[in-house]
Amino acid sequence: AQAARLVQSRMWATLPESIASDVLAFLGGRRLHETFTASAASFALRALANVSAREHLRSPYPAMRLEALEPQIRLAERGLPPALHNVLACAGDEDAEVRKTVAKALSYLVHPDDEEAPTVLAEALRMIKDQDDSVRKAGNILLVSVARRQDDAVVAALIGIAGDADGSVHVCQEVVGVLGTISGRGHSQALGFVRACVGSTCLEVQREAIAALSEVAERGDESVVSLLCESMADPDMIIRCAAIVSCSVLAPTGHEEAVRSLVRALEDRWQSVRLRALVALGAVAATGDAAATSAVALLLEDVDSEVKCAAERISAKLQGPAPEEQDAL
Repeated sequence: AQAARLVQSRMWATLPESIASDVLAFLGGRRLHETFTASAASFALRALANVSAREHLRSPYPAMRLEALEPQIRLAERGLPPALHNVLACAGDEDAEVRKTVAKALSYLVHPDDEEAPTVLAEALRMIKDQDDSVRKAGNILLVSVARRQDDAVVAALIGIAGDADGSVHVCQEVVGVLGTISGRGHSQALGFVRACVGSTCLEVQREAIAALSEVAERGDESVVSLLCESMADPDMIIRCAAIVSCSVLAPTGHEEAVRSLVRALEDRWQSVRLRALVALGAVAATGDAAATSAVALLLEDVDSEVKCAAERISAKLQGPAPEEQDAL
């Protein structure tokens, strides 16, 4: 009875892999048969501990299931397929903390080329629809780790999830946020979906979509750059910031409309908008651009010290090297 209680306890559920050697070193044995007896006992105890842990995965108590899951994850880290299957079987657990723990573990235990990848991919897509915010985010990370890039089937599945979300803002946000990473630049279906989300009636989805354009659109896409320039005048400060950052990624050097919009953004009352517009001008405006240089010079006296420092740096960049430096070159 006492041995059975030990097997059920946490110490046996977390036995290290080297337990057989540890037992032999501790018990020793003056005769060969004593050594074999100790070795057999250690393997038996480890087997019983694993059985006990698997039984606890079906416990009615979430805390006990979570505790039993941890040693299974450690065994899976050592490359033991049964343990990995035990972890994967918990992906649909009714407790959000268990589901999140499973998603985090699978994100590094399974890779796109593994045999279990299709099953894990299906679980990741399901988790993105989860009611719990932490599970959705963990599912997002899991999807990025296990899905192949530019996989049309995964892109279509994600867009379908957003369409079947029954108006769930959070699910749509997760889909828009991860879509660019999966689809890559220029994927027509992904780009069309994200552009449609820019016109969403939900502010949170609009914000996510404006930011996602920097990942799904091709650099130099005129229609997208124009859309971002329009968004720099949006009433929402977060959308203006996202549009500025995306524009700095997509607009080619010297793009006139982008430069004009960024110059106007330098007059924004929000420090974060002015700061991002400064950095974006440094990336988009051509060296020697008179309008950009003059606009940046006005911020050398900005009330915000961070903006002033950025203005000094960008002003020097737009002016180009000094004449003596050019002669040296």
